[in-house]
Amino acid sequence: MRLGIVSDSHFCPAGTPPGFWHNPQDYDRAEERLELGIRLLQSRNVDAVAMLGDLTNFGDEASIARAVAVLASAGVPVLVVPGNHDCLLGVTEFLGHVDRLGPPGVMMAGTEHELGGIRVVGLTELARDDEVKQLVIADIDGGNWGDGPLVVLTHFPLLDRRAAIEAEGLRYAGGFRDAGVARRLRDRRGPAIILHGHLHVRDATLNGNVLQIGCAALVEPPHEATVVEIDRDEDGGWRVQVEHTALATSEARLPVMTPARGAWRFAGEGWTVSPAS
Repeated sequence: MRLGIVSDSHFCPAGTPPGFWHNPQDYDRAEERLELGIRLLQSRNVDAVAMLGDLTNFGDEASIARAVAVLASAGVPVLVVPGNHDCLLGVTEFLGHVDRLGPPGVMMAGTEHELGGIRVVGLTELARDDEVKQLVIADIDGGNWGDGPLVVLTHFPLLDRRAAIEAEGLRYAGGFRDAGVARRLRDRRGPAIILHGHLHVRDATLNGNVLQIGCAALVEPPHEATVVEIDRDEDGGWRVQVEHTALATSEARLPVMTPARGAWRFAGEGWTVSPAS
């Protein structure tokens, strides 16, 4: 299964002043960056595209409509999960807009899907805890997941990366809490692959049977799109390969913690790093 990834495009109304996180965010070029990302993924013959949240900066319907129109040009199924910026006007409002504007090719990823024989689930159920000003990622029922590989699409990381990111001198984007999904994944026997955005950092980490890959943002350097390939290997284990591709050059210090290409193997005893081919 070959899955294309884009994240954190941050579409805005015209005239929105530039933002800044690790580097300047050029909102006026959000559409161009997403179009370039979709074209790149088409050229890699992906089976589907996942948009890992913060499709928009304010969750306004006009920005959602523009972004969904670009995603629909992919020509393959596009699965969307909401980000914190998408939900500024309400979680249900964002989900409703995508469901109404997206069919037939663009859809929320909240139900389970099967791509190339691999189960894919999206974390779309978010609730706002106003007392602590956090979004809460709802727990989900994993009773039917089985022992095969499971791909989890989420805006937010499920394995904590605060210490590692701050140790690199990068800003950590918090503001979320996992109600139990990471625990469910670690309790499984089978391999899990978490794909997330939000941090605007290229990253990867392992915890037993859980492999988490962080994808950098489109809206700021390194302006990346990602291809993740999951296959059986010759010994009956599972192999994951990832390739991150920059869509523009930059002189800025890039928020990257891993090489542009990586590979991992699962053979029943947890994930291990493999040479990238």
